[in-house]
Amino acid sequence: MKPQTIVDWAEVVSAFAVVITLFYVGYQVKQNTETVRTTVLNDISTDLNRLFTASMDESMATLMVKVANSPDNLTQVDKERLFNHYGLFVSVFEATWRHREAGRITGEYFDTMVPVLCKTHGSPLGLDWWFEWKEAITQGYWYEITKRCRFAQPKIEQSWYPAPK
Repeated sequence: MKPQTIVDWAEVVSAFAVVITLFYVGYQVKQNTETVRTTVLNDISTDLNRLFTASMDESMATLMVKVANSPDNLTQVDKERLFNHYGLFVSVFEATWRHREAGRITGEYFDTMVPVLCKTHGSPLGLDWWFEWKEAITQGYWYEITKRCRFAQPKIEQSWYPAPK
């Protein structure tokens, strides 16, 4: 066999090896994408379970009833706990919205969460918080949820927990 023929065959074999390697890399990327999506869903589920578990605490449940029935009678401690509760909900749901925007979860999965957020922030104090702290929330997320939940800005004469100016 002539040296040029050997070089020609080596090039053909190399080309096949490159094509096979590209298919393998594509397969690995697909597997990695599925792993990331699974991890994201698991993280979201864990965060939601923690939120709902914290909400089952008797003192938190009592606070939520107090907010619904007599929001004017909240103590400073109540307001601080409520502020943190609302903030935690927004944080978890906003992160989920970001995952949807990045294509790591489906819109359908996110849609199942929207009614919970609408209920959580649909109270008078929840709306106060939602509009007062608007600048601290990703604007695309804030506008989408405001529209989907049909939130209307309440007349806020004196916020129960004002945003820093």
